[in-house]
Amino acid sequence: MLRLITFLVIVGTSYTLPAQSISFDIDYEDGIIKSSYLIKDNYVFKVNNKGSIEAVYIFNNQSEAQDL
Repeated sequence: MLRLITFLVIVGTSYTLPAQSISFDIDYEDGIIKSSYLIKDNYVFKVNNKGSIEAVYIFNNQSEAQDL
């Protein structure tokens, strides 16, 4: 979990992120973040709760990426 928070802080300080550039999947029963999504232009990075990138999604444009 610490690696995930560190990753988000590093990315957040290296880019100026609009509000819709990060989203989270939350497990409400266990109270943990299952995965997070970082949107940069037309790329979406899925990061698991251990801080590893699970997948990279590439869309035709940024508006499609934000609809994920």
